[in-house]
Amino acid sequence: MAGQPDNQLNEENCVCMKMKMDNTWNDVSCSQSFGFICYENKKPNKTFHIIDNKMKMNWTDAQSFCRKNYTDLISGVNQIELFKTQYQNDTVHWNGNDYFWIGLFRDTFWSWSDGSSFSFRSWDKGQPKKTCAMTTSNGNWSSDHCNKTKPFFCYNDSVILINQSMIWEDALYYCRDHYGDLVFITNQD
Repeated sequence: MAGQPDNQLNEENCVCMKMKMDNTWNDVSCSQSFGFICYENKKPNKTFHIIDNKMKMNWTDAQSFCRKNYTDLISGVNQIELFKTQYQNDTVHWNGNDYFWIGLFRDTFWSWSDGSSFSFRSWDKGQPKKTCAMTTSNGNWSSDHCNKTKPFFCYNDSVILINQSMIWEDALYYCRDHYGDLVFITNQD
């Protein structure tokens, strides 16, 4: 949205996406309630899970819900672009749902919930101003307070083996260019 991110009152640390118009992103308070988008790495045929206004949550609760039931909030530009191509014309999910939480938030710096690289930015004019990110209907980003509830999306992630040796930096850029990011391991399980 125009003027985003704006970190209004220094309280907009989460981002939501406006789906009905142009997919712009807006920074908003994380305490607001919106639907959200989760992803899941266990089911390759069902990548995204849309949690709409029937079950809207603040950003922190949406992240916890996605991590408990799927993998995480939708994170990274590649996932969001894939989501938009798969669901842009699905008006059932957008009816009455303007904003959905995505996995972008600000503690000190803006970062993705799942640890994805944050080198690309698609902020609306004047954004970010708050601490959690959301997408807007034009595909850009906005932010809001993380405790606001919004609809959200989830995605499946899969591990793809590349049978070609590369140095770490080349492998990193290859994965980011073609798939999303290098796999990261968070525990021994």
